[in-house]
Amino acid sequence: MSDPCPTCGLALAVDESAVRAGLALCSSCGSVWLREQGKNADGADAIEFRPLPGRVRFERHGDGDFTITASILQPAAVYLVLFSLVCVYGAARTGVRGDWILFILSVAGAVAGVGMCLEFIAGRFRLEVRAGEGRLDEGFAGFHRTRSLPWADVTSVDQNVSRRWKMSRIVLNMKDGRRVFLGGALPEDRLRAVLRLLRYMVELQCRVC
Repeated sequence: MSDPCPTCGLALAVDESAVRAGLALCSSCGSVWLREQGKNADGADAIEFRPLPGRVRFERHGDGDFTITASILQPAAVYLVLFSLVCVYGAARTGVRGDWILFILSVAGAVAGVGMCLEFIAGRFRLEVRAGEGRLDEGFAGFHRTRSLPWADVTSVDQNVSRRWKMSRIVLNMKDGRRVFLGGALPEDRLRAVLRLLRYMVELQCRVC
């Protein structure tokens, strides 16, 4: 007997592709859960279901068509806000004292902090696939780009970790040997969720083909 859905309480549909990708899908209410290996109260192995990380949405529009949307808002944005407030306070104090060099530096720091905050907040990741063709929108406000993606040519999905930049990215392996990198700006929890969703959709696509 399959596990009950944490949302509607009905039995979750058993989908081996979803299980291999680390997901649980409810065919009744459409909710998506991360399937994790955990422990119960007695210390025995048990399956846990966790919701997708905040600001990650997964929508299926039909056979092979889907949309994944994720926010790129990083925890560092909070520190940038505090930095900006400190710079504004410093500008006010130095302006009153007439220390114009420190005043200019404080104003510049406040402007830079606010600008970086806006880039974090305005950042987004959105992949929409229709009839085997994908459209990817990702990046920050000042480093945003939109590109087409031949989703029908994707054969597998991997994760690449750059030791130099300390950054994880999603890698789409194409039929012609090319590798397409995406999701480098996503926080780690959202990147792992998007990675599982992409692996699931690629396996479904390969199973149909």
